[in-house]
Amino acid sequence: MSWRFREIVPWEVLSEPIQRASFADTESPENLIREVIQNSLDAALPGERVRVRIQFSGQRYALAPDRAARWLTGLRPHLEEVARLSMDDRVLTSGIDAMQGPMKFLTIEDYGTTGLRGDITDWRSDDERNDFYWFWRNVGRSAKRGGQGGRWGIGKWVVPATSQISAFFALTSRDDSPRRALMGQAVLKVRNIGEKRYDPYGFYCTELVPELPQQPFTDSGTIEDFIRDFRCGRGEEAKGVSLVIPFPAVDIDHWAIRKAVLSNYFWALLDGQLEVEVIDGDRRNRWDRTSTLAFASSHNDPGSGWEFETSRFIHLAKEMLERHQDPTLLIDAGGGAPSWSSVQIVESELITGRENLQQGEPVLVHVNLEVADANGHVVPASFDVILRREPQPPTRNDEYIRDRISVPDVRGLASGSVRVLVRVDRGPLADLLADAEGPAHRDWKERDERVSLHWHQGPSRIRFIRNAAKSLVDRLSEVPTEASDELLQDVFFYEEAGAESTSRPTRGVTKPAPPDPKPRKFLVSRGEAGFRVSILPAPVRRVILVTAAYDRRDGAPFSNYDPADFDLGAAQVSATGGSILRRTGNEVAIECNEGEQVQLDVQGLDGLRDVIVRVVEEPR
Repeated sequence: MSWRFREIVPWEVLSEPIQRASFADTESPENLIREVIQNSLDAALPGERVRVRIQFSGQRYALAPDRAARWLTGLRPHLEEVARLSMDDRVLTSGIDAMQGPMKFLTIEDYGTTGLRGDITDWRSDDERNDFYWFWRNVGRSAKRGGQGGRWGIGKWVVPATSQISAFFALTSRDDSPRRALMGQAVLKVRNIGEKRYDPYGFYCTELVPELPQQPFTDSGTIEDFIRDFRCGRGEEAKGVSLVIPFPAVDIDHWAIRKAVLSNYFWALLDGQLEVEVIDGDRRNRWDRTSTLAFASSHNDPGSGWEFETSRFIHLAKEMLERHQDPTLLIDAGGGAPSWSSVQIVESELITGRENLQQGEPVLVHVNLEVADANGHVVPASFDVILRREPQPPTRNDEYIRDRISVPDVRGLASGSVRVLVRVDRGPLADLLADAEGPAHRDWKERDERVSLHWHQGPSRIRFIRNAAKSLVDRLSEVPTEASDELLQDVFFYEEAGAESTSRPTRGVTKPAPPDPKPRKFLVSRGEAGFRVSILPAPVRRVILVTAAYDRRDGAPFSNYDPADFDLGAAQVSATGGSILRRTGNEVAIECNEGEQVQLDVQGLDGLRDVIVRVVEEPR
């Protein structure tokens, strides 16, 4: 039994594995957990809860060097040559040094899944049902389609990437024949050893046969030894996959795995689709719906960092699951390219939503829309949003769940005191979003080639979902036309001609009663990517100057306006009841008709940034 590497023939084009670049911005524990649990959920048996068991060997169960040798035979010369070529690869050098002592390992097993199905001798059919073929013999190619998380075919790279020797083993148990199959894979670099040049991919497999691809071990002796050495809990009848990562990276520990599981899969845990057990020596944690809710209830201190932020989103997810049949707002976005600026909301529901949000109660919104594939076939779709105002501004305002996994780099709400959870259930809309995700599945790219290839008006729907948090917060925070100026003072700033400046009251001085408020002249409200100014009728013609700027932490938005922020001369600006005299930079001057109400609409600004608007009547 040995690791085996294929010699490169003269006419081949040499190619190095470059998958690392797609996951470079994320810590390895999170990459690992996101990938393996997503694969397990995709392979779930109908009606079964997926159970994932993660076990650290620690020093106690590490394999003695003589026992570990049978699983490492033939690998070391290739590792040493790659280390020589990559002088700066300290991780690999550390892994080679660690091979002198006991072999620590990390075992990850799933249950309630299909295992790697299919013909183990297949190497060219592209049968989408042959999981074994796609897992072991393809890079950058995937058979995953609608309803499944992966799309790129390179996510499995994170498994060897979390090993200090860039290798892993996988044992699968399935219904197909043979029932069990064991193989290993190492992902290295092109290298020369003596007069021979070798392919980057090596396999722990049976002896290579020219007419067949790499073949796994299927004999019970080898498999039982593997189960015993690596403390696998899998019996012959328990379908699924057991991954073993030898010499795991030093940053992969119990706490990092705990954080990755709860941050990325709290929805699947709450919904009963997933259960995760983490074993590290005498420490054992099982995460399911009950323990996830207990975690959320025990982390109420904002100073606890990610644990507090995750717990708040868990509470929102619980509310969404329990109230999904009784939304506060029911929105129909219609067909075509959806836009929040054209969405109509029932007034009574909007009033209830505003009241609930103001009082710190959750507001659940269900949004119906349509999705069309590239052939124009239209199907109904929907997603849900839940909002709640927090006592203190959150560190992270919004979270997006596609099917069962968090998409952590999507941002639609940059600031404020409202926390928002957006969730798209399995179906065509989730399939569209999955096509818009990169290999790490962390963000949505509207212009991804697969979006335009598979979907009609796909970018507009992605944008509509991304903007849901901010747009709904804006709508639920809008002030009715009869509201007082004070309700908008934290969002917009006004100046009126002749208005006196105000200052802080002086301690010890009795402040006289304020005069009756002046009749309201202007009303400013936010839109999806801009703002609206409503100017009340006046008995004479007048000129109103509207100035806008993005809010700034230093509190000086207008003096720090930068033409690179936006140019109202190029933005979408329209007016009714008056005529635009000039618009340039961050200013618009509008002449109001006598006795008419004027409405100025500005669109085309950054929908993720707060806009400060100043309205001034110019002297006649």
